[in-house]
Amino acid sequence: MSVEVLDGSFQGRLELLLGIRRQTVWLAAPFLTNPIAKWLVRLPAAKHGDRRLLVSWASNSIDTEYLSAHGVDLLRTSGFVVRNLLGLHAKMILAGAHVYIGSGNLTSSGVHGRGNTEIGVFADGSTAATAKTLFDTWWIQASPLSEKEIADAMKRQEQSAKKRGRDIDYEAQPGYEPPQPTPAPRVWIKSLHYRDGGWTIAPGEESWISDPGKRNAEGKRILRKDGEPAGKPGYQVGDEICLYFGTVMKVPLIVEVTRPPKFAPDSVQQKSYGKEPDAGERWPWLTRVKGRHRVPLEKAPDIDYLGIRGPITRGLPHFRLSPESYQKLLKGFGE
Repeated sequence: MSVEVLDGSFQGRLELLLGIRRQTVWLAAPFLTNPIAKWLVRLPAAKHGDRRLLVSWASNSIDTEYLSAHGVDLLRTSGFVVRNLLGLHAKMILAGAHVYIGSGNLTSSGVHGRGNTEIGVFADGSTAATAKTLFDTWWIQASPLSEKEIADAMKRQEQSAKKRGRDIDYEAQPGYEPPQPTPAPRVWIKSLHYRDGGWTIAPGEESWISDPGKRNAEGKRILRKDGEPAGKPGYQVGDEICLYFGTVMKVPLIVEVTRPPKFAPDSVQQKSYGKEPDAGERWPWLTRVKGRHRVPLEKAPDIDYLGIRGPITRGLPHFRLSPESYQKLLKGFGE
């Protein structure tokens, strides 16, 4: 089980969580604004599977537009089943076997954390299973929210806006901040040397990986024009890297980049798992990572299953993984 605590903005982390298809996407939030609803429905996980939205359909929330009837309707027409649980104050997002539990509502202030002091926990395993059971209990207690109730509230909010001398301005809803561009999460695959039982990393555990530098025909290190050694991997913080053992051609591990790669041959040499006398010279680029997913080697998907043998046979130490191959890998992991 992995547990990750974040403060402030959790938009980027949610984009990772909802950036792939999930069997279930369940949302519980007392407040929801239209700009966040528009952002949510564009994410892949919000377009498939068992989708539910639990809100607190209170008149004061609707009158103040902290709960946007238009946002609720947008999620409803996109495939979410909507129910009302009066008194709901919990904020929870369940996506497959993962969960977010925190203080942030599905409003711009809540998601971006600007102006609010927010905290959230992302977890999987038994924590997510317990959260799912709680949501299911709330869902049974909640009452269905009809299309007519939503339409009436939409009309009410529009009339209220016109009384104030303007058409309804979704971006003027409380807590609105323009969505900030965030780098799209990327997925890589790279090889590791297989020794004995094989190197591993548990979900949530912090560790490091290394990559080779570039050398010329005489074996001398190639430098860029700015003097930095060539061959720096293109990993960015938040990227995921799928790790396979070259001798058995299986992928048992997925890690997340926590710090950008840095040229550190001395550090690699000191920390080398295999104790090779030239480890630092051969793999001088060090990248800090955190475990995301792990399966036993005997159950791990293999390279042929993913259909990516071509780049490997060309000797690439790491390369980008297509969304289709990543989906197959997660399926092989049981995600």
